[in-house]
Amino acid sequence: MNLRLAVIVLSIAVLSCSMIEGLGGAKEAEKVRKLNESIPASMPHADEDLGANDPSNFKIILPVKGQMLLGNPESEPIDQATLVSKIQEFTGAKTPDKKFVYIAAAVDIPSSEVAVVIDELRRQGVEIVKLVVSGRDPNVDEGGWLTKPVKRPDRVFELRISPTELFIEEGRPNPLTLFVTNGTGGRPILNNEPQADLEALSTRLNEVFKERERNGVRRVNSNETEKTVLVKHSKDDIDQRYGDLVKLIDALKGSGASPIILSEGLPIPTPINFPEDVMPPRPSVNEIPKSISGGVLNGQALSLPKPPYPPAARAVNAKGAVNVQITVDVDGKVIRADAVSGHSLLRPAAVAAARNAKFAPKLLSGKPVKVNGILVYNFAP
Repeated sequence: MNLRLAVIVLSIAVLSCSMIEGLGGAKEAEKVRKLNESIPASMPHADEDLGANDPSNFKIILPVKGQMLLGNPESEPIDQATLVSKIQEFTGAKTPDKKFVYIAAAVDIPSSEVAVVIDELRRQGVEIVKLVVSGRDPNVDEGGWLTKPVKRPDRVFELRISPTELFIEEGRPNPLTLFVTNGTGGRPILNNEPQADLEALSTRLNEVFKERERNGVRRVNSNETEKTVLVKHSKDDIDQRYGDLVKLIDALKGSGASPIILSEGLPIPTPINFPEDVMPPRPSVNEIPKSISGGVLNGQALSLPKPPYPPAARAVNAKGAVNVQITVDVDGKVIRADAVSGHSLLRPAAVAAARNAKFAPKLLSGKPVKVNGILVYNFAP
């Protein structure tokens, strides 16, 4: 009788444990499901990245406002101090090429909370973040991010959070960097010019990049066309939702922008007329600016002397594009010329040629104005 009773008790215990484990598993699966439904989806320009499922990679999750998790949705919430210590552990154990962090956040949390995290990542030496977007197809009941087994490759937006591309030597800002922010009413702003919507922004940027390709406007120390875009992202902006930020990044990626840099925490100097190289602000009827920005000015010159190929540059086979930032006065004369990119042995010849360029006087609403822009000189042996 005692043996029979013991068997019954043991069976009940095993059944109870199985039920508790089943309930726990179901609860965990529900957390994953809710997370997958809350993070941004339907982002056509995000890149597939199976690394988001790699347990060894560093993942920060912001499922709801005011809550931060590490690794997976079942983990316990952490505070800012714990985040700092975990980031320091992570960066101390990784080589520079592995110091990237995945961030998964719900569409409706303030983007300022993401900006706080990114600011801390930058301070700890992280240069790249990957914003996770859902690759699931709800029509066929696919789980999405963190679902096992993986039914569809995860997707991310890879973004720079370091200021390298924003500067040229000696800390001077790169005048070719484009600035984008979400304006009031959801209208994005490219440099100082409001765009009708994200589609208009993407179209305008694509036009700018094509113009730069035609004129040979290259990234500093590179043969690639300059397509750097800085997204103004602030931890003080509590009104913007994270979902809106991701939609903006998707539009930028669709335009061909690369790299895309998030600005929170970056020490960006802002000298006069920087960086409106292609999109000058539109003056009001009663306000005529003293100067405007004209973008690449090669095609607008009345006279554009070709610089000689310096013997010293020829001796070392120096070649490529040199971008010279110029200011044209109201009479069409170049009154300032500074090389902002290109081989050091080619720059003096390009600057000298730029100073001798001639332009027709520029009128705005019948009044003469100065013009700021770029002249591009291509050197080949």
